[in-house]
Amino acid sequence: AKPLIDESVKNGVEHFVFTSVERGGSDKSEKNPTEIPHFASKHRIEEYLKEKSNNESKMSYTILRPVAFMDNLNPSFFGKAFASMWGGLGNKPLQLISVHDIGLFGARAFTDPSYKNRAVGLAGDELTLAQGKKVFKDTMGYDLPETYGFVGAGIKWMVTEVGTMFGWFKDEGYAVDIQALRKEEPRLQDLSKWLKESSKFPKE
Repeated sequence: AKPLIDESVKNGVEHFVFTSVERGGSDKSEKNPTEIPHFASKHRIEEYLKEKSNNESKMSYTILRPVAFMDNLNPSFFGKAFASMWGGLGNKPLQLISVHDIGLFGARAFTDPSYKNRAVGLAGDELTLAQGKKVFKDTMGYDLPETYGFVGAGIKWMVTEVGTMFGWFKDEGYAVDIQALRKEEPRLQDLSKWLKESSKFPKE
């Protein structure tokens, strides 16, 4: 990422959009790299981008900070495993965003001047797995495909970074102001709307 930022400054790019990750709310995300390696690396890139834009060029920037992807839920084994890991959070809700909406805000970042030199947390819904299963059944007419709980637990144990991330979800978690974001973009998808409009689940 850093060489790309350097070359953008060198070649007179006017605006740079970087997709990062949300880290606990707008204020906390600025200062909180977290102990999750890929979250921390994105924080370092954010700081580098702001430094280069503010001190070495007239290049403006937009930093988009999405939460967990709704699209991680899908009919594949990975989708079932994601549901299993989500279930491990118990009563702690998880914020979710449609990748469709990340693209929507990415486009706005290039066309809306109010997005210049701004970081935006992106989330469209906030649910526990139990709530998500109810939304799924009410929307799709059948049960959310799942696998055994030990599958998600096993993945978090075998892949240390995934375990660290889900531990952070449970202890701290994302904190986007979804209602404020929806006022800014009324087309923002909640889980039900995403299931109907963008998901890969078969419709009954």
